[in-house]
Amino acid sequence: MNAPNFRQATIEEKGNGLIRIKGNSQNLNVILYIFIAFGIFGGFFIGFVSPDASQTQYDRIEIGLVTFVFFTAFAFFVRFIFLPPIFWLFRGKNFYKLWWNDFTFDGKTVISGKFSIEVSEIAFIEPFVKKFSSDTDDWYYAQIMNHKGIEIGRVMVVSEDLSMMVEYLSDLFGVSYDENIMEKFWSND
Repeated sequence: MNAPNFRQATIEEKGNGLIRIKGNSQNLNVILYIFIAFGIFGGFFIGFVSPDASQTQYDRIEIGLVTFVFFTAFAFFVRFIFLPPIFWLFRGKNFYKLWWNDFTFDGKTVISGKFSIEVSEIAFIEPFVKKFSSDTDDWYYAQIMNHKGIEIGRVMVVSEDLSMMVEYLSDLFGVSYDENIMEKFWSND
């Protein structure tokens, strides 16, 4: 099965029939990267561009390095100490069971984090959008539904990838794909 060319989602074939699918949701390391970049730019700005003529070059370098180290340490604290306990609390309520933004599929079982779901439980896949106020982006995702019509998973994607992801997942899991549902979805959006 050939994966479509997604705008942001990625499909990796790992061998032995194992496929890894990633939606477009970014992992928590983005927070780390933002703070480190801010530390680099802040350190440069504060350390080298500061107009204080009474400081020596070594003082400026020291202030720039301290600024960089502060933002980097803060980023590591937020990413590795502050956020994991919060997500650990959500995990106790099965909050993550629905979000399949990084999962593997071996032809029989979907594995997302510590959860695994048999492909026989998947009945159909449909598009869904969660709308927000006009100043934020809406969330588009492919809903994975069971035979009772209950959502058992979702893969978040950008709007341009939604139709391709619904079709790809339907084909991958061996469930029917209805283009009329997609047309109706886009006409209501």
